[in-house]
Amino acid sequence: MRTLVLLLLPLFSHFAYSAKHSLKFIYIASSGVQNFPEFIGASVVDEAMVVYCDTKIHIKQDWMNEVFEKDPHHLEIYTQACLESQRNYFKETIHSLKWRFNQSEGVHILQRVSGCEWDDETGEFRGYNQYGYNGEDFISFDLETMTWVAPRPHSLLTKERWDSDKARNNFNKYHLTNVFPDWLKTYVDYGKSSLMRKDLPSVSLLQKSFSSPVTCHASGFYPDRALMFWRKDGEELHEEVDLGEILPNHDGSFQMSVDLNITSVEPEAWGRFECVFQLHGVKEDIITKLDKEVIRTNWGISAPVKPKPEGPEWVSLVGYVVSALILVLVCAVCGFTFYKRTTRRLSPETTQRSATPKHSLRYFMTGSSGVENFPEFNVAVVVDDVMVVACHTKLYVKQDWMNEVFKNDPKQLMIYTDSCAENERNDFKQILHGLKEHFNQSEGVHILQRVSGCDWDDETGESIGFDKFGYNGEDFISLDLETMKWVTTKTQARITEQKWNEETWRANRGKHYLTEVLPTWLKMYVNYGKRSLMRRDLPSVSLLQKSPSSPVTCHASGFYPGKALMFWRKGDVELDEEVDHGEILPNHDGSFQMSADLNIASVEPEDWERYECVFQLHGVKEDIVTKLDKEVIRTNDKTRSDMTLLIVSVVVSVCVLLLLLLLLIAAAALKKKRAHCHQSSPEKNSSELSERLKPDT
Repeated sequence: MRTLVLLLLPLFSHFAYSAKHSLKFIYIASSGVQNFPEFIGASVVDEAMVVYCDTKIHIKQDWMNEVFEKDPHHLEIYTQACLESQRNYFKETIHSLKWRFNQSEGVHILQRVSGCEWDDETGEFRGYNQYGYNGEDFISFDLETMTWVAPRPHSLLTKERWDSDKARNNFNKYHLTNVFPDWLKTYVDYGKSSLMRKDLPSVSLLQKSFSSPVTCHASGFYPDRALMFWRKDGEELHEEVDLGEILPNHDGSFQMSVDLNITSVEPEAWGRFECVFQLHGVKEDIITKLDKEVIRTNWGISAPVKPKPEGPEWVSLVGYVVSALILVLVCAVCGFTFYKRTTRRLSPETTQRSATPKHSLRYFMTGSSGVENFPEFNVAVVVDDVMVVACHTKLYVKQDWMNEVFKNDPKQLMIYTDSCAENERNDFKQILHGLKEHFNQSEGVHILQRVSGCDWDDETGESIGFDKFGYNGEDFISLDLETMKWVTTKTQARITEQKWNEETWRANRGKHYLTEVLPTWLKMYVNYGKRSLMRRDLPSVSLLQKSPSSPVTCHASGFYPGKALMFWRKGDVELDEEVDHGEILPNHDGSFQMSADLNIASVEPEDWERYECVFQLHGVKEDIVTKLDKEVIRTNDKTRSDMTLLIVSVVVSVCVLLLLLLLLIAAAALKKKRAHCHQSSPEKNSSELSERLKPDT
């Protein structure tokens, strides 16, 4: 999933150089993408997203609320840009570009990144404004010459028009050299305690089983500009290593991981391997040696790893919050979002149906053209919504039980390896090249997709196969197993339909795999992986809040599988407004986490009990319902913590005083009693003592 982000990142690479402080406005407009907003935007300060816009404004940092409270006009500018000016401008611009390039169908993407950078030591500012279209640089503004620069021949007409528009150019200069620098100073002033903090993570070594890779997992770091890798004898490793994504934690910090395949590592060589974590702005690295004694496993937890800082200066890692925006968009285009948010409630009918023993095998394939530094071919094999095999530059086995399959059936591993390295890869390249040639598409980004596989009901024994292709974000052609014909509803796919129907071997091969090979494989996979695939783990659900003015986050962690839904409701009515849904994200142990934020600014105190958070897990009938209750909210609010501490202190103090008072009363009573006894019979007491001290005779 990480590689998909790179599809559009080259556009922004020019602005990834270092600077003391930065303000970026990122806008993305799309056309031809179903069920996806036509316009999204984000404001990013020092690599932290502060405002996000889709159908409305979302404020992502508490201190940004303070900015808007002190300057309501500032909020009006953002709202108007999100809902009207920038939204309308981008819709008009992308429509104009499509019309000029005769692009009536397909997926098209217009991007813009503008802003400024500020060195608070020298006082120097640098502004920029650049556009991209369909994954390529399109046009940019030169502040020195007050003209537009066109890197592509097809951008020259736009350059000519915009150069002659003096009002546009003066407007750009004013914002890039005056407005944005003032805003950036304000943002840094309000958010400095958050923006400039550096939090180091706790680092652990994890392993599911003896044959699994060893995962180096760092959690709790801030900001999210970090690098983690394995090295041997001081040399960074690239083979046998699987890099994970930087993912957000519910508390605003981040986590990441990197796996090391240890199957070829000799026991005596373990001491030569170490995991290195580097955080931007921190010179010292966190080094964790590969040591069996500190690995935390599922069969017994060893001692946690204590971070030990040492090593060279920080190595820069290009990437910032625009990756999240682009990832959402590209996944919408490519259909490869495996950890995605469910977009509708699991109805009772759906929940009931999900408990039936149906299983699925999916092969997701993507071929791309015109994307620099991105694999031309990617594959993911998914069983019951769990990725088991991935392929881009080589084959990656993602589940332990899949290794057992390949060990017992080496021929199947050979089929997968050949498909990844040659067969399917070459077939995809030929099809994509033929489509580009047919549509006279010599430039730009083009994407060919295929999803094939089968569904199997292990009660009825029925299996259904399917094989579908998509091109540039639209359905293209599919195989009808009943008629043994390729069918399409798109005019532009008619020639392909005719050609493939003449090539009868293609349909015959498809039928053989879809009705015989894949159902057999699916049964085998379910048998090997049933303990993992069919398990249902319920999460722990918590209510979290950073401060009294922050949204209340309902956070569920530890559930499996990754098919779940979480929402807030008032009474029996699900809430859409005032709710911000998070994505389903993987935990390091293979389980999942998700969250949903409720804006409580407009919730009256007496109405709190009417609100509740609902978690629904696929295949489980019972929901987990958590009432909105101040008593159970975990918070970072110092005031609440201090009040709790004060109450505890008072209670403890009172108890101590009472105890001391009781001791004093008891001591006084004892003293009085002894004095009374001494006065009544001193001779008797003395003779008794003498008797006790007399030696035995």
